[in-house]
Amino acid sequence: MNKLTYSLTFLTVLFYTIGQSTLKKGVDQAALCCQKDSLLDYVWNVLTNPFVLCGLPICWTGTMIYLYILGRTDLSVVNTVIIGGNCLATAFMGHFLFGEVLSPLRFLGMGLIIIGVIFVSRA
Repeated sequence: MNKLTYSLTFLTVLFYTIGQSTLKKGVDQAALCCQKDSLLDYVWNVLTNPFVLCGLPICWTGTMIYLYILGRTDLSVVNTVIIGGNCLATAFMGHFLFGEVLSPLRFLGMGLIIIGVIFVSRA
């Protein structure tokens, strides 16, 4: 992968992470606004939530960049780097935005992911 591909890959991870965090915020709000037994209320609240409406185009933008990269690089390399980066970025975003716990075992797992991404991207 060249510098442009790495830059676009980083941008893809950034868009995915921000988009997924925005969607999570919207889905959490939608779950609080409706009765637990009403699927239709929940779906309506999700589809009309401003965070969901903002998060979808952000994820879509990341997908468009991903498709551009995919046309120029090996699938196995691009997917590994994006999934690894997304895993790390969303773990930290979840911790800082939603109070999710980052246990030592998760840190170990993320370290192994980083090592795997390095091996695959250099192969």
